Amino acid sequence: EPGTYSLTVTESGGGVSCSATADVTVDYFGDFPVAITGPAPSLTCANPIGILDGSNSSFGNEITYNWSGPGGFSADTVVTSVSQAGVYTLTVTNTQSGCTATDVVLIEADLDTPLVTASSDTITCAQPEAVLSAVTDSLATGFLWSGPQGFSDTILTTQTAVPGEYILEVLGANGCPGADTILVAVDSTLPNFSLTGGLLSCLGQSDTITFESESDVDTFWWNGPDGFSSTDSMPEVTVPGWYLATVTGQNGCVLTDSVEVVADTVGPDLMAQGSVIDCQSGSVSVSASSPDSVVSWEWSGPGGFAGSGQAVQVSQSGIYTVIATSPNGCATAAQATVTPGGDLPDLEAIGGLLTCVDSVVTLSAQSQAGVSVLWSGPGGFSSPLWDVEVTVPGSYTAVVTGANDCQRDVT
Repeated sequence: EPGTYSLTVTESGGGVSCSATADVTVDYFGDFPVAITGPAPSLTCANPIGILDGSNSSFGNEITYNWSGPGGFSADTVVTSVSQAGVYTLTVTNTQSGCTATDVVLIEADLDTPLVTASSDTITCAQPEAVLSAVTDSLATGFLWSGPQGFSDTILTTQTAVPGEYILEVLGANGCPGADTILVAVDSTLPNFSLTGGLLSCLGQSDTITFESESDVDTFWWNGPDGFSSTDSMPEVTVPGWYLATVTGQNGCVLTDSVEVVADTVGPDLMAQGSVIDCQSGSVSVSASSPDSVVSWEWSGPGGFAGSGQAVQVSQSGIYTVIATSPNGCATAAQATVTPGGDLPDLEAIGGLLTCVDSVVTLSAQSQAGVSVLWSGPGGFSSPLWDVEVTVPGSYTAVVTGANDCQRDVT
């Protein structure tokens, strides 16, 4: 406090006490100032300007103010605005007394941008709408999708049927924006494949339809004659006709195509030519012909005759059968007749049946006059009689010889 203050000094010794007094006067030249910075504002993207308010500090005509802070900041008003975080100092001065007071305030900034990661998607035949989605941090509070044809939506996960570039904008609680961009593509490519039909023939009653593809395939579905259906890529078929393939790609796009399975099961056209055999010739040729391709000719005839080739030599009269086989494995049969010439003797022979009741059988041969006969059979049997009795079963042959020495036989 102002006023006069006295100081007394006393010295004692030898029974004597001495003292001295001095006075000092303290004068009053004005109040001590008070500096109060007030509450500290926080800088955000929504509020980028903070207010420094020293209004609760000393005031009066003799009071001055000075703010100082980061980046050389300075202001001489009791209230000022700042846009930079840091420590700010308020100095309040009483110009009469020269006394000062200070206070500091820390300005913090919350300018963090919210993180956002959008996920792209593809429009396909199986998925006609793409999903727009994203992952954000806890700072994000508002969402806005924008895209082609005026697309707009305010939810985090949405859908679109239009390809193109989409932007997701988010807003943090501090007012700071974030964004990410994705591209929605379209995959409407049809499956690329080719089909090869099969061939049914006498060599193979079934065949496989060949499927070749240059793209990934998800499913197959076949339809065909007689209610045929299959989910195999290359089905085995047994019926000729048209087969329809429905093929679905990995993207859900579907393409159909058809292929024909042909049947070749007709044998060759065939003609056989017989001949006349007589005593002088001994043997004759029988032949077959066809306008079609033939890979084999097989003959059979009287007396167990067997031969191969387009033409064969035979030495007995009778009916000969030829079977011609074409490259497709199909066969056709025809017959050629070899007839005896007029110089051969006639001959008819009748056999019989041995039983427990009839232990003897009579074999009879007949021909024209002037012809001789000779029977032969099992166990060296031989007889020149036209009618002979036999008791042993087996094959017996009658050979007749005419006056011209031509022979004919029947077994």
